[in-house]
Amino acid sequence: PVPVVLALADSLALDLSPAARDSIESIGQGLDERLEPLRQELGERLRGVEGRQAIAALRDAQPLVQEGRGEIRAALEAVRAVMGDEAWGRLPERLRNLFAGAAGGRRRGG
Repeated sequence: PVPVVLALADSLALDLSPAARDSIESIGQGLDERLEPLRQELGERLRGVEGRQAIAALRDAQPLVQEGRGEIRAALEAVRAVMGDEAWGRLPERLRNLFAGAAGGRRRGG
C-alpha cells in the first residue's frame, strides 16, 4: 500500500516535499524487507496443499497473516506521521483503513 500513496500523491495534490517522498519510499522499502520472510514462509506452508488440508493450513497460517497485517498497519501509521493528517485525509478511505471489516480475514455483510 505504501507505493500506492506515492502513486496518488500528484493526482490528489498531497504536496509532499522531496524529503517526505524519500521518507515514504524508505518506509515502503523497509516494509517490503520485513514482509518478504513472511511471504516466503506462507508460500512454503501452502505449497502443494489442497482440499481440506488447505483450509487447515490457512487457519494455521493466521499468525503469519496477522503479523503481516501488523507490519502494514505500522508502516501506514509511519506514512501518516510523515504526511500529516491533512494530506492523509485526502487519501481514499479504502487505503486509510486498509483492513477495516477484515477481522480474521473475513468480510461480513450481504
